[in-house]
This record gives sequence, structure tokens and C-alpha cells, in this order.
Amino acid sequence: MDFSRVDRLMDRALEEGVFPGAVVLAFDQEGIQYHAAFGEADRFSHLPMHCDIRFDLASLTKPLATGLAVAVLVAAGVVSFDDPIGRVLGVFRDRVEGTVTLRQLLSHCSGFAAYKPFYLHINPLQGCCDPAMLRRLLCRETLRCAPGRETVYSDIGFMMLHWFVETVSAMRMDALLRKEVYGKIEGCSLFFNDVTEPISPGAYAATEWCPWRCRLLVGEVHDENAWAFGGIGGHAGLFGRAIDIYLLLRRLMVELEGKIAEPLFPQHLIEEMVRKYPSTGGRALGFDLPSAEGSSSGKWFSQQSIGHLGFTGTSFWVDVPRRIGVILLTNRVHPSRHSIAIRRFRPILHDAVMQCFGVGKEVEPG
Repeated sequence: MDFSRVDRLMDRALEEGVFPGAVVLAFDQEGIQYHAAFGEADRFSHLPMHCDIRFDLASLTKPLATGLAVAVLVAAGVVSFDDPIGRVLGVFRDRVEGTVTLRQLLSHCSGFAAYKPFYLHINPLQGCCDPAMLRRLLCRETLRCAPGRETVYSDIGFMMLHWFVETVSAMRMDALLRKEVYGKIEGCSLFFNDVTEPISPGAYAATEWCPWRCRLLVGEVHDENAWAFGGIGGHAGLFGRAIDIYLLLRRLMVELEGKIAEPLFPQHLIEEMVRKYPSTGGRALGFDLPSAEGSSSGKWFSQQSIGHLGFTGTSFWVDVPRRIGVILLTNRVHPSRHSIAIRRFRPILHDAVMQCFGVGKEVEPG
């Protein structure tokens, strides 16, 4: 398979300032077919990017951590996707917010707002985070519309899921995932960095010079609300390498085929998570699906594909029927979040990779 065109696209993206550096991994049913690094992981130290660099995965946390944590509880028979959060979170029990289900939260049609800057209630210069105080703020959240009526991509919804998971499991979500998911996949080292502890050793892609924390973020979660929650958030906080994401996605695809003796999840449960639900605005559970027009996945990923984007410049897409996937990890917010050129670049890259796999027609890179 010839990926030279992908090499050229990546070099061109560096020249045009789409991102300082990136790692690309492409795979099919036979395994990894392309894995390459480009540019710099840190513009100030000039650390070269390499394939084992750890990235702040931002909102990839939603499907690859929080969604799977909920799936662990569903697989154990402790909860169902249609359970209301008021069943567990007593503060919502007698409120309309308590009727919101896990399914509605996972598919972003809960009725909760998209975002609130909860982090502004604490002082980062004192080096503190206060998850308990932030959950008191979550208690004050009300619905902007009836559950199921509108689809609004919501960080707040995934903060609620994080709270629900930890209440049911009586474990921190990172510990639950390490025990029940990541630790059971050989070589997979996805993790969260607790801001109250030393940063896990290893090379990291730098993200933003943070004006709120007054420092360059390297190995420290970029999302301010996730930092305020201690680094372990339902909406952001996951770190890892491209290979870690590949190993997890490959495991889910193998389990989706029912070809493993001791699966992490029942086959029907994964099928339920990756399915499109008209009742939830046409979304899957935790995962994104390709947009009808202008999808970041480009033109050649099928409508049965799953994926997600992360604010820091991360993404993955998997064409489930074809078992073809592309993982793109960049530090596009380094040193500033203002570059949005990656929006135009992503579909061009995905089209080029799919053409390397023999899918789609030749398209000029634009």
C-alpha cells in the first residue's frame, strides 16, 4: 500500500501551519498499515514528534472513556441505558432533570446546556481543584428543553455521566476503566493525569499557553473544567498515544464480530452503542457519526462509521463495515487555540487515506 500521498499532505499541513506536529495511524482488518509522525511536539523545546508521544485527547474522552465506563455498568447488569439519572443521583430525584436517561446523555439530547465555565469559581494560581464544589454547581443545572427534543452537543451531559458512573461503581472513573477496560487490553495505556499528583512520566505533545493558569500545558489537561475536576472528567481528561487508541478500537471491532473468547462487553452491547438512533437525533451512544454533508470524515467513510473529534486537534474515524480506521492526533492548539485550519484539513486527509485502501475516487487535495 502506497501512503506517499499522505506523507505529502502532512508535510504540506506543517508548512501551512495547520498544526505544529501530528501522528497519523491508519489500519484495516489486517492491522496497522501506516503509522508516522511529523513536526514538533513542542515548539519551545523543539521536541520532535514521534509515534509514542502522548496526547491530550480532549473530547475523545467521551466515547473512549465515559461511554465505555457506562457500558461496563450496563454489561454488569447494574444499570441500563434507559435508566434515569435520578435513580442514582438523589439530588435530581424529584426534579425533571432526574428523568434524563443515560441514553439521552450519551447521545447529546438530554436537554442540558452545552457548556458552562465552572472553572471560574476556583483560583488556579493557588494550585487547587474542587470536584465537590463543582458538583454542587452541577446540581443547579436545569434543562434548556425537554429531554429528547433537541440534539445539543453537551459537555455538561458527560459531566453528569461521570458523576453517575462514580456513584454507582463507588470508584473513580479512571480506576474503573483501568481495571475493567484498558488493563485488559495488552499494550493499551490510555490514562488520566490527576492534577494533584506528579504528571505520569513520558513524552507529551504540548498544548496551549493557558492564560487562566499562566503556563504552557504539557501533560496537564487542556480543558479548564476537566482540570477543575482534578483532571478526571467525563467530557475531557484522557491521555494516550495513537497506538493506544488503535488497540482499544481494534478490540471493540473484534468483539463486535463475536470472535473473542473473553470479551469486555457482550456483542449486542457494542452493537447498541454504535447504532444510529432516530429517536436521539440520529446519533450513536457516545460516538459521533458522519454528517450527511461536510463531515470531518471526508467523502468515503460509510454512514455506518463511528468517530469523534477532540478540541486539542485529535480525532478518530472507523468505517465499521470495512474495518478501516484513521487516527489523527495533533497539537493544533499549541501554543494558541485560534488556528481552525484543521477543519478543512481533516476531510482531505481522510479521503486520501481511504484512497490508499482502494476506497473512493481520486480527489485533488484542494
